Amino acid sequence: MSRIFRSDDVAVGDRVVVRQRRGEHASDIIGHVVTLDPLVIRPQEVGGFPSSKEAIEVTDLHIIKKLSPRTVRNSEIRALERRLAKRLTVHEEQWAGGWCMRTGDGDEANSAVPLGPSAGFEPLPLDAIRAFYTSRNLPVRLTIPERIGKPALKVLDDAWELQDEQIVWVAGEAFGVASIGNTPEGALEHHRRRLALG
Repeated sequence: MSRIFRSDDVAVGDRVVVRQRRGEHASDIIGHVVTLDPLVIRPQEVGGFPSSKEAIEVTDLHIIKKLSPRTVRNSEIRALERRLAKRLTVHEEQWAGGWCMRTGDGDEANSAVPLGPSAGFEPLPLDAIRAFYTSRNLPVRLTIPERIGKPALKVLDDAWELQDEQIVWVAGEAFGVASIGNTPEGALEHHRRRLALG
C-alpha cells in the first residue's frame, strides 16, 4: 500500500493490516480494530467483512496500515473510475499504455487516468502524457486511483503537487467522489484516489 493513500488516522472499526514482530519473524493480521490502546484486532472474514473470530492483542507493533472497508478488486476500481470518467465533460481523448489522456472542463477532465486493464502493471507512459498536455499548453495532471495507479507512484517526487486524498463512494446505484469525512450518509467507501500536478 502506498504512503499517499489512507492518510487519515486509524479508528476503532477500521479494517487494517498489522505487522507484528515475534522474535526474528514478522506476522501479519488483517482485520478490524476493536480497541486502539491496547491495540486489539479481530481477524476478518473472507471478503474483508467483520467476523466473530477471537480478537488478538498486538504487543509488538511494527506497521499498521488502513485498508478499504471491504475487499475491492482492481477490476472494480477500474470500472468505477470509468463510470466517473463518463460523467465528465471531455473534449478530446487519447490513449497511451492503458492511460486515458483527456482534455475538458475542470482539473479532473484535464488529467490522465489509468483506465486500461494493463495500466497498473506497466510503467507510466510519462513521456507520452507530458507530450500530450504540453502540446495543448496544459499542465501535466494525473488522476491516481489506489492500486491501479501504482506505476504513477514511482515517478512522484517533490516536483509533483499532490491534491488532497479523495474517497470514491457507492450507495446502491449511486456513486461519487468526496473529501475525507464528507462521504454521504449510508454510502460505502469503495477506493481512494489523488490528483497530482507535475
